[in-house]
Amino acid sequence: MKNLVLKMKYLTLALLVAFSVSCSPEDGEQGPPGEQGIAGTNGTNGNANVTSVLFENQTINNGNTVFALPN
Repeated sequence: MKNLVLKMKYLTLALLVAFSVSCSPEDGEQGPPGEQGIAGTNGTNGNANVTSVLFENQTINNGNTVFALPN
């Protein structure tokens, strides 16, 4: 019984230390603004260079499945 109480004390102490370190008051604060980077080129429709791929009528097989993605 003493062994269990001792382990519970250490466990409680470890949890208190972990929560006090992980929940610091600085979490979520906004940092100083950085400098603005250079603007990239527009895509074909003006929305950056984003490529969307639509998979239709695909079958899911367990194992090694290779998808050929268009460039």
